[in-house]
Amino acid sequence: MSTKFKKIKKDWLLLCFVLFSFVTSYSQAHLTYTITNFTSTTNTLSYDVYITNDGTTQIKLANLSIGINYSSLILNGSTNATGNNTNYTYEAGSRSEGLNGLNPYANVLHQYSATKNHLRFQTSSPATIDNSPVLTIGVPYKIGRFTFANAGGVNWTSQSNALLAFQGAAQGGYATTQATVYVGTNISSTTYGVGANLSFSYVNSPYLLNTCTNTSSSITETACGSYTWTAGNGQTYTESGTYTSETPIGGGCTDTKTLNLTIIQPTAPTVSLSSSDGDNTFAYGTSVTFTANAGNLGGGTASYDFKVNGVSVQNGASNTYTVSTANENNLANGNQVSVSITVTGGTCLSTPTADSNVIANTVTGAYFTNITNYCGQTLPAVGSRIKCSVPSGVVGVLGYRFKVTNNVTAMSTTVDSNVASFNMGMINSSVFAYGTSYNVQVAAIVNGVLQPYSSGVCVITTPSVPSNQVTSLCGQTLESLNTRIYASTVSGSVLYRWRVALSTAPTTYFTLTTTSSSFRLTNVPNLNVTFGKTYLVEVQSDVVINGVSFTSDYSTVCNVSTPAASTISVSANQCGQTLTTILDRIYVNSVPNAVNYTYRVQKVGSAQAYDFTTSFTSFRLNNFPSLSLTYDSEYNVSVMVQLLIDGVYYESEFSEPCIIRTPLFPTVGLQSSQCSDGNEQTPGPYQVQSNSELIYSEFVSGASYEFLLQQLVNGVPTGTPLSTTRSGNYFSLDMIDGELADTDYVVYVKLLHYGEGPVGKDCIIRTPSVATKMVVTSAFAAKAYPNPFANNFLIDLTTESQSSVSIKVYDMVGRLVESHESKASNLSSFPIGDRYPSGVYNVVVTQDEEVKTLRVIKR
Repeated sequence: MSTKFKKIKKDWLLLCFVLFSFVTSYSQAHLTYTITNFTSTTNTLSYDVYITNDGTTQIKLANLSIGINYSSLILNGSTNATGNNTNYTYEAGSRSEGLNGLNPYANVLHQYSATKNHLRFQTSSPATIDNSPVLTIGVPYKIGRFTFANAGGVNWTSQSNALLAFQGAAQGGYATTQATVYVGTNISSTTYGVGANLSFSYVNSPYLLNTCTNTSSSITETACGSYTWTAGNGQTYTESGTYTSETPIGGGCTDTKTLNLTIIQPTAPTVSLSSSDGDNTFAYGTSVTFTANAGNLGGGTASYDFKVNGVSVQNGASNTYTVSTANENNLANGNQVSVSITVTGGTCLSTPTADSNVIANTVTGAYFTNITNYCGQTLPAVGSRIKCSVPSGVVGVLGYRFKVTNNVTAMSTTVDSNVASFNMGMINSSVFAYGTSYNVQVAAIVNGVLQPYSSGVCVITTPSVPSNQVTSLCGQTLESLNTRIYASTVSGSVLYRWRVALSTAPTTYFTLTTTSSSFRLTNVPNLNVTFGKTYLVEVQSDVVINGVSFTSDYSTVCNVSTPAASTISVSANQCGQTLTTILDRIYVNSVPNAVNYTYRVQKVGSAQAYDFTTSFTSFRLNNFPSLSLTYDSEYNVSVMVQLLIDGVYYESEFSEPCIIRTPLFPTVGLQSSQCSDGNEQTPGPYQVQSNSELIYSEFVSGASYEFLLQQLVNGVPTGTPLSTTRSGNYFSLDMIDGELADTDYVVYVKLLHYGEGPVGKDCIIRTPSVATKMVVTSAFAAKAYPNPFANNFLIDLTTESQSSVSIKVYDMVGRLVESHESKASNLSSFPIGDRYPSGVYNVVVTQDEEVKTLRVIKR
């Protein structure tokens, strides 16, 4: 019986008992005993015993005595239980707390006879009236949980059952199931048992015991060579067949497993080789395809290793090999072709490899040529021509391929030639070496088809290592101190060793080693390289030939001179270019021993040039205070360098001027997030939330910004623009007078930066409603007087703030002319503009967040 079924049955029985207790009504004291909550294993049975006061009067329980009869079939077959194979126990502490006043249980025992089997227990003695527990009407009380077991470990069988019943009357030598109680509301020491004052009912329950069931299972397996049945009997089988394994399980049942086994014997893979030409005879210049056919791969994959004369020529997944007879590395007359396979991922194979049959090939018809000079000799020079014979009977285009093999390293290379000769200087440098012997072969190329190489061996030896020479600038004056000086290249050189001395101290040498065939005087350690000096230069090479190192002699002396200091020139690196920003740095080349650079800048169209001297190799156009610096303009730039050599100062001439352009005047507009309402399809005006909200333009370093607002009427900008000039890239509507509430305005931005730039992109904003218009409670006003002025002017400032005031004056090209800070109370006595040339100026007055821009004119 499943656990789920047992729980349903237990709960149903207890529910029935409770319902019975409430539905049935007794006119006197009445008790009901109930057996419920059965559980069992293969040789045990456990259950609960309950008592319920389901009468109409109060009862105190003093004592109880319970007997339970069971069918003899609870044991094995019809054999009656005996004291030797069963026992009966109480689970200590299992009774309800409401019965704790009862005395302990005694005589928990199993009684049996030839006709009856009986389980009995009782309290050791009646409880006193004071200790006796009150049985509340209608409440079941658990007397305890009891277990009946086959003490000998004998399991129940399929004939076992558990029909349990209370002993309802004294008979057969067994006492009735009863209790002793105190009855009534005015309880005295009088106790009552079965009789007129107390009656009993009994609720008995059958229960089906746990029994075992035979089980079986079956598997089908295929194995290579042998199979070990680890899930069955553990035996190893080498033949196909059906095998069984039986294992006893509890209750006398058996688990039977069946194995349906197929044994496959290991096999070896096979491979055969065939060619696209049945007789395996090929005309020279044709191609042939060899095909491998593999078998018995055991479900695996074969890789194919094609071989010519036992040497691998192709290895991979392809089972075909195509080769031409017109190629030096492919088929020649008498070559033998075979293939080997290796199998991966195959099953039940005795070996993973196999070899094919061998195909011998015949190649017919070819043109031959041979080397005709220097065989067995040493070449007079690397460039000496090595010649070959011209094959006869050729019709069409004839060429030659020379094959050169280094007899020390075994490395080979080829040289193709349209004439019947070549020289060793034409071969690959990795193969060439001095003083080394070579095998030289030649093959004709007829109409693009390579013919067989010459069969005779021609051994030719290269000459010994030559010495190298300084090849450039000997007897000349260098363009600069760091001009590169070159030597001839020697094949096989691993380094070049340079030896340099001053002409005034010809035996005091300074050395430098390089891996390339050039160097600079300024690279030589400890050599004092100066202007107007003559230096003696020599070179030698370390050469490695066939693993052996050789060192050449030093070359003949080469005299080189450094230039005079007055001839040194420098130039700007950005000549002919347009600067990215107007204040980009302009760089010139660095000159050794330079202490100062003087830069000369002249605006194209102006007769005035300006100089600026610094120790750095770069400058900016704003380094020239009087230079008219504007956007989209051209400037001539030249530079002069001052040198300090041996305590003496030298100056170069100014370099040839070159033109550098300033960029176009940059334009900006409001930042994208405040340029519209963000609708990409039909953009509308950006809604300003309050008059104090900061509205930002795109940023340009160092610039001031003029913000212009023009009312938009029916989509057309109308009226005189409102404006404010700011040193920062933002403004608010509080900073502008005269704007209307809840109105659309076009906003333009001008940059004031080395001039006044054009307006940028137009953006549309909508001012807040009247309700959001802030009332400015603080007064801030500034006025310049006199204006226009002849000598200077003063600032009349109205403000309630005690913060310092910033004054910045810009000319009309956006250059900052004057900047200072002052207390507000001092401005009325602080004259401005004494040294200004005549013109128009913008004066920016800033205090805290307040900004006022004034325009003044000096006559």
